[in-house]
Amino acid sequence: MNNFIKLQTSGNNFLLLFNKLKLNKMFKIINKKTGILCDQIFLIKKNLNNTLKIKIYNNNCSKAYNCSNGIRCISWFYLKNNKKKFLKIKIKNKYIFCIKNNHIHTIFLNKLFIKKILLRINNIFLKVFFINFGNNHLILLLKNIKNYYLKKILEEIKKIFNNIVNIEIIQIINKNEYFMNIYEIGSITTSCGSGMISTFYCLINYLNINNNIKINLIGGENFISLKDKYFEIISNINICCIGYL
Repeated sequence: MNNFIKLQTSGNNFLLLFNKLKLNKMFKIINKKTGILCDQIFLIKKNLNNTLKIKIYNNNCSKAYNCSNGIRCISWFYLKNNKKKFLKIKIKNKYIFCIKNNHIHTIFLNKLFIKKILLRINNIFLKVFFINFGNNHLILLLKNIKNYYLKKILEEIKKIFNNIVNIEIIQIINKNEYFMNIYEIGSITTSCGSGMISTFYCLINYLNINNNIKINLIGGENFISLKDKYFEIISNINICCIGYL
C-alpha cells in the first residue's frame, strides 16, 4: 500500500506519495480514467534534522526540478499543525527553507538567470524575457491578454522552443495588479508558482514595479512580494483528499 495526500492551491493539484514507485505504476495512478488526476507527483523521503528529500514528476511522468506551488503546499501541510517551526526541503542539489511564525513562509531565494531577447515571428518583432528558475520560462508582456494574434504567436514560440519552456503572457492593469495566462508543455494551466516568481523578478528588474503585487490567474488571486532576498507567494492551500493506493 502507498499512502497519498492530494493538496491544491490556485487550481493546481499535487499528489504526495511516500514510497518509491516504478514509472508504469505512477502512470496508472495519474491516468484520468483509472487513477487520480493531478498536475505533479511528489515522492517524499523524510530525513533527519527536519529535512524532506523530494523528487518531482509531471503528469506525463517526466522529471521536474522545481514546482513552487507544490513546494508551498508541502511546507503548509508539514508545518500547519506541527509544533516544529522549521522545515528544509531538498530537490536534487538545492535546498528550500520553510519557516513558521504567524504564517508559514516558503523561502525562494532571489537568484535567477534572466536574459532579454528579441524574437521575430513572421514580420512581428517581440521583446521577451527568458528566465531559468530550475525550469525555463518565457515571459511576454502585452497590452491585451486577449490579443488577436496571440494564438499565432504561441504556435510559433512552441515551434522555436519545442515545448521546453513555460510561457507566461502578462497584461499590466496598474503597478500593483496584473493578469497572467500560463502555458505549460503547450497547454494553458490554472497556475504556476515558479511562473509567478519568474514574472515578478522580470517586472522588478525591467519595469521598476512595487515590491508587493497582485496576480490574477485562471486559478484565482495570488499575492507575491519580495522580502529582503527572497520571494513569497500568498494564496489559499487546501487538502483535497487523503487515502491509499
